Amino acid sequence: MNQELKSHLLGSTRISLGGVALLDRKAVSLFFGGTKPLHAATVYRHIRAGLIPPPIHVGGCSRWSLAECEAALARMGRHNV
Repeated sequence: MNQELKSHLLGSTRISLGGVALLDRKAVSLFFGGTKPLHAATVYRHIRAGLIPPPIHVGGCSRWSLAECEAALARMGRHNV
């Protein structure tokens, strides 16, 4: 996890739904983009392509399960090897 993502997660309001850690769009952009955060349009394009899990809608906001994002990143890593 890069430093910018850690800072964002520590500085933002932690959201948990039933014990599931949730990420906002900025955190997802940082999580998948690494040193260069993904643009919002790229995040949604990757969702349509099945690379990034779809968001969970909580009170009108889009949030992503941290566990699902970690699993998706692991799958991407296996396909790039």
